[in-house]
Amino acid sequence: MIFALGAMKKNADFIDTDFYTITFFALSIVWPWAFPAREFLRKKLIGKEVCFTIENKTPQGREYGMIYLGKDTNGENIAESLVAEGLATRREGMRANNPEQNRLSECEEQAKAAKKGMWSEGNGSHTLRDLKYTIENPRHFVDSHHQKPVNAIIEHVRDGSVVRALLLPDYYLVTVMLSGIKCPTFRREADGNETPEPFAAEAKFFTESRLLQRDVQIILESCHNQNILGTILHPNGNITELLLKEGFARCVDWSIAVYTRGAEKLRAAERFAKERRLRIWRDYVAPTANLDQKDKQFVAKVMQVLNADAIVVKLNSGDYKTIHLSSIRPPRLEGENTQPAPNAATPNICQPKAQDVPSAQSWYA
Repeated sequence: MIFALGAMKKNADFIDTDFYTITFFALSIVWPWAFPAREFLRKKLIGKEVCFTIENKTPQGREYGMIYLGKDTNGENIAESLVAEGLATRREGMRANNPEQNRLSECEEQAKAAKKGMWSEGNGSHTLRDLKYTIENPRHFVDSHHQKPVNAIIEHVRDGSVVRALLLPDYYLVTVMLSGIKCPTFRREADGNETPEPFAAEAKFFTESRLLQRDVQIILESCHNQNILGTILHPNGNITELLLKEGFARCVDWSIAVYTRGAEKLRAAERFAKERRLRIWRDYVAPTANLDQKDKQFVAKVMQVLNADAIVVKLNSGDYKTIHLSSIRPPRLEGENTQPAPNAATPNICQPKAQDVPSAQSWYA
């Protein structure tokens, strides 16, 4: 199954094109027709099952071959489709001495005759994309969208709850942190290597397998430094709630207040995972209230409002008690600490296992 185009992954096979060349595309360098070629492949292949044949292998281990859409070589030949659309050319110097090369030559001549793609008139400048990597005023940028969904493509997954997204149609490449949650992360060590926290790899794969290079919509909700807080919507679900429900994330108070689709949904999803001790909650023990029955319910007079979730009351005995409202976190006054205490590290490091990562097959329907 194709998860991403050009994404480097461990334990994955890489097939280079032997008989044809696609115009080079990268997020930092764009040539004419590069973006349409990538989009053609992305929309055709991402999430689809493919079959590939190895035509050649170099001493360095690089493999060249053909890719077919489907389970066998009777499916659509992707190389031929690219060349036929004028989005790729045959490699120079290749001799047409086998049926595959002859067919590619025919496809190229047909594309030239029909003036498709790079064979059309003009220099292809209209296919270039002006990618924007910085936003001068992130707060104004977020507010200008008025929390309306923005079309986007997920280009990179840093961890389960942080992605890089290409916002359309203006081609802003931004970092988006999922509002209200935090997944286990990868700690960068002094030697440059990354050490995953427990279930960090599984959480990252959970998000990658569902969103990487997929068409999504993002609700821009707030900003934190140069990063945008938002909610990513896919036709098959809300990834924020799914990560919580599967035990790959925990709620964080400092950003849950900006979540526009109901903070209680996130709390409920987290409770669901806690009760079943899923993944990061595998050692979770529900707290027990050591209160006498008389302390669970009492009559008192409110004497002072400390802030929106804390009050001071006077009991009938004359004693004073501070009461904090549970399950909510209102906006804080200037100078109040809004950062939660860091979570204690868990010693065990887990690598992705098939049984730990629910199938993403339904997201590719």
